[in-house]
Amino acid sequence: MPKPTTLDRANSGSANAGSANLNSANANPANVGAAKAARSNTENIILLANFILTIFILTTISLFRTDENAALIENRVAAPLPKFSLAPKLLHDFPQAFEAWFSDRFAFKSKLVGIRNYFLLKVLDTSGTPSVILGKNNFLFWAEEDETTLIRHDAPFTEKQLQTWKSVLESRSKWCQEHGMDYYYVIAPSKATIYRENLPSYYPLSNPKSRREQLLEYLHNTKAKVKIVDLTPALMASKKGGVRYYLTDSHWNQLGAHAACMYLVNKMNERHPELGKPISDSDLFVAPVEIKNGDLARMLGLMGWINESNLQLGWKSPAKYKWEFYSNEYRNLYRNEDTQPRAAITAGSNQPTAIMFHDSFTCFLRMFLSCNFSKIGYFWQPDFDRELLLKEHPQIVLQEQIENKLYKEVPAQ
Repeated sequence: MPKPTTLDRANSGSANAGSANLNSANANPANVGAAKAARSNTENIILLANFILTIFILTTISLFRTDENAALIENRVAAPLPKFSLAPKLLHDFPQAFEAWFSDRFAFKSKLVGIRNYFLLKVLDTSGTPSVILGKNNFLFWAEEDETTLIRHDAPFTEKQLQTWKSVLESRSKWCQEHGMDYYYVIAPSKATIYRENLPSYYPLSNPKSRREQLLEYLHNTKAKVKIVDLTPALMASKKGGVRYYLTDSHWNQLGAHAACMYLVNKMNERHPELGKPISDSDLFVAPVEIKNGDLARMLGLMGWINESNLQLGWKSPAKYKWEFYSNEYRNLYRNEDTQPRAAITAGSNQPTAIMFHDSFTCFLRMFLSCNFSKIGYFWQPDFDRELLLKEHPQIVLQEQIENKLYKEVPAQ
């Protein structure tokens, strides 16, 4: 038998290699599929483990550390930890109450909300919450509760509602008069009322007059026996000299509060000249201030992310009055330090005494208003408290409310 040549051996080797490669190729699909499946399972396990670990870490942090800004974003008090009970009603409500509590404590919630809303604001020019309206010239507007109804002048007063408001205010005024007190109902204008030109165009008026304007006109035309002070003209005139509300907050700034105070004191001076002149510009100095904690910026989750340069007022000489907090005999309706009942007392003064029921708009107002009374007590509450007035027996009673309160239920007698 002839020996195979080199070429024969090469051909034979090539054939064997081809056969081996063919067999290997036939086996690859199963092996590759198995390898891919194993790798996919490993990746899924790692992904699941990372997800569980992340949730565990965030949950652990949430249980032992409160995100203090989480509830502030929604302008409310954080939900309390519910008590577990086997009572049917409490047991039924427990899951929802626990979820609310945990949601407020969820770690980094405020930061995550802030990142999202900052992107919406800066990139898409969109508000991250229906509670805040993005206006023109960097103005933010409040859109909660009855504010959008006020902005559009929706839901005008009915004749019956106007009659009820007149009756309530006259009743309070008469009661005060019978007890040697003089009653003033004071309306603080909404930011949207003073700066309507900075609202978006998609908030047209549905009625020519707001409820504030309706009430004032009705009380005037019916010769109501009540003293009502609308601070709107003061703010409209004052804004010609500069911005009188914060851009990132729903309240007036100190310059706006000072303008309101001068107007209010001058109105009261018509009956009470012993109040003296209101604090004037010459008593104060103006200084720049950086605002980082506006309530509207907070509601967007952007407190500290969007700031504004504004102005504040200071005393050239120290104010003569001193602050004193009332003891626990009077309730602190909202249970925080800012809302604690307090009095400004000027020793040796012959000026009248007063009690003022108010909301958050008086916080800056009282800085200036206190100079015109020997003693004025401030009570942050919506109620007209006859029992308190009988105990304190002031000469003047002031009840200040922001104008959107006119869109709530008609007050009871």
